[in-house]
Order: sequence, then C-alpha cells, then structure tokens
Amino acid sequence: MYGQCMLTIASHLDVMNRWGRAMADPTRSRILLSLLDAPGYPAGLAEHIGLTRTNVSSHLRGRSQTEEVDA
Repeated sequence: MYGQCMLTIASHLDVMNRWGRAMADPTRSRILLSLLDAPGYPAGLAEHIGLTRTNVSSHLRGRSQTEEVDA
C-alpha cells in the first residue's frame, strides 16, 4: 500500500511540474487558457490570440507530446 501511495504522489508531482513549465511561458499560458473555453484549431487559436499559426502549432505539438493537450 505504501508503494502505491508513493507512485500516486510521484505521478501527481509529475503532472504539476509539467503544468508549471507550460504555464511559465506566456504564449503557452495564453494558448492553454483559450483552450479552457472550448477546443480549438491552431489557425483559430492564432487569430484569437494574435500569434502566427506556426507559433501556435509549435507550442501545441510540444504539449501534445507530454499529453497535456490532444492534437
């Protein structure tokens, strides 16, 4: 039971650390906060936030690799 509890704590810490890194970047913060309202595509997010589609796609690609967003 103790080992199982530690695994859960470790996995929660990992998630918190990944979100902390994601939210530390102002561009990623704006993208992720926009996605809280509704799902979006890079072109729509770029227009809404005032960034290029390439920039948004790049940030989303990094987030999807860490399973923070679905791409």
